[in-house]
Amino acid sequence: MITKDVPGREITWQSAEGADVANSGRIEFRDAGMLDTRIGASDKKDDPAKVARDGWDAAMKGEARVVSGWKNKVQAAAAHIAPPSLMAEQHRKMAAPGTAEND
Repeated sequence: MITKDVPGREITWQSAEGADVANSGRIEFRDAGMLDTRIGASDKKDDPAKVARDGWDAAMKGEARVVSGWKNKVQAAAAHIAPPSLMAEQHRKMAAPGTAEND
């Protein structure tokens, strides 16, 4: 169960009392040093705590894979039909240092 949820900053959890497997954890969201990239400078990102919660909810349902957010779902679907070289080139353009200045 989620024990602490600070949107965009931190999420902690622990297994419920009586759970078959006891575990706990903490994720702290930090700056990855990509603020000078198109991806890093964009304010159109999913809330990290929501993404973590989506992953948690999927894990609790026994799902091995989850894609959070509609834009990510579209990109994941495109990755199954587009050539890998095209997907790599698109990512390179968005993640290259200094690309935030191009927007």
